Amino acid sequence: MPATSEKERKFMGADLARKRAGKKTRTGMSESDLEDFARKPKMKARHGAAALARRSGGCCPQKR
Repeated sequence: MPATSEKERKFMGADLARKRAGKKTRTGMSESDLEDFARKPKMKARHGAAALARRSGGCCPQKR
């Protein structure tokens, strides 16, 4: 489960670095859990294929 905010992601990344350096972490989480929280979430498609086609100049280019 990735972090819910950029600030949380950065904190978990710093805690992961402490864990890998052999130091005590603030969260006490395992390395794999910290990796999950520190990664960026995958972007979801906000619009359908029609919006993608419009942005790429597909079937119906916008008039300017």
